[in-house]
Amino acid sequence: MKKQMKKIVAVLLMLTLSFSLFTVLVHAEGPAKSKYYANVQTTAAVYSGVLGISNHYMVTGEGFTSAEIHTYVERRVLGIFWFKVDNGQSDNTWIALTNLKNYTKTYSLTLPQTGTYRVTAEYTFYGSNGSESLTRQHTVTY
Repeated sequence: MKKQMKKIVAVLLMLTLSFSLFTVLVHAEGPAKSKYYANVQTTAAVYSGVLGISNHYMVTGEGFTSAEIHTYVERRVLGIFWFKVDNGQSDNTWIALTNLKNYTKTYSLTLPQTGTYRVTAEYTFYGSNGSESLTRQHTVTY
């Protein structure tokens, strides 16, 4: 029994170290250079039961034509499941379309109850160099 337990611990330790080494190697290469954006942020905060959300980006690359941002809020249930919160929009998602190079949009949502909430913003940038997507998330507890 002890011998089997030692093997399991050794395998778990090797997997953990392997993953850590892989993570270091990936980060050593640095992030991929963006075609369009230099600064992308999504922030969220709760005050008196109202969730405030801010999406912001600033384009610095050439060839940019437009951006599309899908933003939604989810509530954690039973500690592991995430369900979208009703925000009055189709599919409970705010959709912003813009051609501005420096863009900020805010939303507010009265939270239905206390709990842990996650804001997800999916940014897609379009232009002469093709499209480029990224996701930002922010979690708050109320």
